[in-house]
This record gives sequence, C-alpha cells and structure tokens, in this order.
Amino acid sequence: MKRLGWVRWVCLVVLCGSVGVVWGAVGDGIAFARQDNIWYIEDGVEIQLTNDATAMDRFPAWSRDGKKIAFVSIGRGATTTPSIWTVEVATGSVTLISDDGGNDDRPTWSPDGTQIAFHATRGGGATRSIWAITLATGALTPLTDDATDDLYPSWSPDGMRMSFNANRGAAEAIWTVDVATLALTRVTQDGVSSGGDEPQWSPDGTAMLINMSAHVSAVDASTGVVTALTDGVDEYAGTWSADGTQIAFRVDSGRAAPGIWVKDLSLGLSSGYTQITATDANQPYSSKYPSWRPATPFTPTTVDGITYTRDGSIWYLDNGTPVQLTDATAQDGTPAWSPDRTTIAFHSDSRGTSTTVALWTVDVATGALTQISDDGGADFTPAWSPDGSQIVFASDGRAALKSLWIADLASGSISLATDTPTSDHNDPAWSPDGSAIAFMSSAGREGSTTQCIWTVDVDTGVVDRITDDASHDNTPVWSPDGSVIALNSLAREGEIASIWTKDPTQPFDDAVSYTRITDAAASDYAPSWWQMGHRSPSNRISVHRAPA
Repeated sequence: MKRLGWVRWVCLVVLCGSVGVVWGAVGDGIAFARQDNIWYIEDGVEIQLTNDATAMDRFPAWSRDGKKIAFVSIGRGATTTPSIWTVEVATGSVTLISDDGGNDDRPTWSPDGTQIAFHATRGGGATRSIWAITLATGALTPLTDDATDDLYPSWSPDGMRMSFNANRGAAEAIWTVDVATLALTRVTQDGVSSGGDEPQWSPDGTAMLINMSAHVSAVDASTGVVTALTDGVDEYAGTWSADGTQIAFRVDSGRAAPGIWVKDLSLGLSSGYTQITATDANQPYSSKYPSWRPATPFTPTTVDGITYTRDGSIWYLDNGTPVQLTDATAQDGTPAWSPDRTTIAFHSDSRGTSTTVALWTVDVATGALTQISDDGGADFTPAWSPDGSQIVFASDGRAALKSLWIADLASGSISLATDTPTSDHNDPAWSPDGSAIAFMSSAGREGSTTQCIWTVDVDTGVVDRITDDASHDNTPVWSPDGSVIALNSLAREGEIASIWTKDPTQPFDDAVSYTRITDAAASDYAPSWWQMGHRSPSNRISVHRAPA
C-alpha cells in the first residue's frame, strides 16, 4: 500500500481523531527563542535552557532523540560570529559545534543524530550554501554550491533529502537536494518573492511547512501543490507536532497577542488556534522560531526498500509489502539499488534474447527492463557509481581471468576497469566520492599469497594494495564518508571469519590501520554499511553471522 499524501492524511485525522502521541498541555515540547535565550514548554510550563547575558541565542532545533537542542548563538564564549551550539535539555550544558567565522545559521539535525546541517558562507564564498557537520569528527561536507544564496535547510525524516529555499533562476522557490548524490529537485514551480521560504518537513515526509504571503502553508513534496494552513496576516516559522496533527508558528500581529501559537489541523482554516507562550509587555515579539520535539527516538529498523532475490526474480519491500519486479522467465540475482533509488541493477541468466549471464536494470515505478551488458561474458555483482551514471561489475569470460568492467549507461560503452595479470577480481565497491573502486583479488597479484583487498583509481587505472597476506579478505564496502573500508577477513586472528575495517590511506602492512569490528564464536560475513542517505562516518555495519 502506498503512503497517503499529506492532505489525505489530515482528512483521516478529521474522521478518526488524532493518532500517535497523546499530548499533555497544548504546546508541550515546543522549543523557542525569547529575549536572546532558548526556552521550551513542558507540562504547560515555560522552562529557560540558556542564560548568557553576553550572547544572542536563536533558531532552536530538537535532536530526534529529544535530548538536545541545537541553536545559533552570537557572542557566546569566544565566538564573534553566528555559530552552532547544542544544549543538553536535562543539564543545560552547552557545546560549541561550529565556529570559523562562516556565519553559521539555521541548524537542522540528521534523523540519526550524527550530523547537523546549516547554511553558511564557508569555503571562501560570498553567498550562503548548505553544509553538514559530522558531530563525532567535526568534518564538514558541502551539500549545495551556487552563485545565489541557499537558505533554511531542513532534513527529511528518512535522512535522504535536504529541503531549502533558493533563488536559482527566475524566482524564489523551495528545492531539495539528495544528500547522497547531491541531485537537485525544484519543489515549488511558481516562486513567490514575498514568501515560499523556511521549509520544514512533515513527520511522514510527504509535505513541508513554508512561509507564503505572511501566513503558514504546506507544500506537497511530490506535486508542489501549496495549501494554506493559517489565515493570519503576519505569521511565520511553522513547525509540525510529532504526530502531524498540529503546527506551531510565530505570530507578530493580527491575532489577540503576538507570540507562539498552535493550530489544530483537524479544524477549519478559521478556527483551532491557541496561544501557548505568554506575552512579554517589554518585548511583545520576543517569542520566536518554534521547534516541536519529535515523538520517539530514531531507530534504523525499517525494512522498507530492501531488495532481494526470490525464486529467480527480483523483489523489494514497499511499506512492508513484498513487491515482485521481474518475472520468472530467467534466473535473476545480486540486485543493487541506484543512488537515486529509482532503479535496481541485477544479473540475469538467459533473459530475453541473451544467451549468457548479463546485467539488466529494472525501473521500480514502471517495471521497465533494460539490458546493460552484452553477451561478452558472464557478468555478476553490479555496483553503481555514486552519481548513478555507471555500473561496475565482475565478468568471467571477457578476459583471460575474471575481471572488473565499467558500463557507461548514457553511451552504452563497456570498458575494462582492472587488468588481470595473474588473478581473478571480484566484489567491486565504488567509493563515495566516485574516485576509486575497491575489489577482492585472488592470490597471485603482485606476489600476494592470499585473497586481498585492492583499489583501482577510476581515472588512471592505478591499482593499490589495501590488505596484507595475513588472512583471506573479501567483500569490501566503503564507509559513507570514504575514510575506511569494511571487509570480511578469515583467519586474521584465529580461524573464525570476522568483520574488520582498514584505513585505505595507510600501507597494507600497517598493523595499526586494521580494526577488528566483530569478535564472536560464530563466523561473520558480508558487511554492509548503513547509509541512511547521508555522507557521514556511521558506526552501523550489518553482517551475516553463521551459526557457531
């Protein structure tokens, strides 16, 4: 069953009542800025979290686990420009996240809590772009780069897209960027110079709140259709409740008093409004920038999107429902998703007029099949380039030994990726930046006596050895940031197969650059690094463990 669109989902709320979290006082869990400090509401009580007389704190953003709030501060500590900080809700402890004079602003958390994105003037540019910082390392990743400003980032609930506001062309509009591929998509087709900014994703990922003509609206993330949600004249900065049935927003004028208000979406446009912050007589517009606490911590347990082989056909899970993509007229296997998640590559034995094992792709939306490789050999284990333009695969029969080849999808050309002087090559894995391919080589290459992991430079063809002869290594997979390679290693320490990581920048005989990840009485195989749509060094690796 396909996910209901945002407008239809709100209609269900009207008919069936609110679903999800049962809230206490109206507005519980809303963080906001007041008089240059960060506050939040708990059990109907306003609680102050920051209190630095020298700083200006604003733009709070809840972490998905509800334990921290990121915010922008000017003048806090030794900083002199807007910087990103976090505050522990339980203790009030603050931590500086970013500060290099880049005017960092409008933080938004990744769903897994490992990164914070923001807009900033970094990298020597005069305009503001979207950046992501990895909290564990401080590493910065640019997500957009344009001659005009990209503003107000908001991370999608699945972690795969970032929405933002930009004037890329004739008018201001809402855009999204795929965090893995950096592909851009325009959401609102008719930009409005006086609005259409500050997008905030709905909890189910089907819509975004936006400011439009001085009131709060929702834009359908798929169609770009805009629906007004409030009827005021001076209302901004909307944020969704965790169950999606309410929104909170800032009112500057036009209602009984300025401050933070909540709108019940199950009621009509002209009703269902409640003021939830007290009015400050000295600073009547001081309660601003609401951010509603998520309902539950993020856990990467969903099985949606898994592709697999059943009875010789390609299947995948859509909202928990198995969907068959290819018929049983051939034997299909080794499915691999494209970076934009629209297509699956796979090998197929004797499909159509092909007489050998060839590579094919299937369009997930339409089921349309396309043959990628010809009958030059038996082709297996496809792996996509990060930009989705090429597929690397192992082939037996195109050369004297099993070798790696690259299929260019636009031209249809197939070229040799690795030479095969004395050994078979298999298990290709493309690096996140697209510059290299890791692979397994059987014993014999350049004097090796066991299966080892190697990399090949995609542009130059230069091959580098990654692992030594201490074990039999296979199935390499890159970390999302490309800093390490996970692999299966047999007998590196004992006779049990286990998962290790190796820093590919260090020599293959550098013992310090190897790290053992699993240590069990059973054998562990086939590592796969959890991507979640973003380029961060994740600590989540799935493995196949054989019984002890």
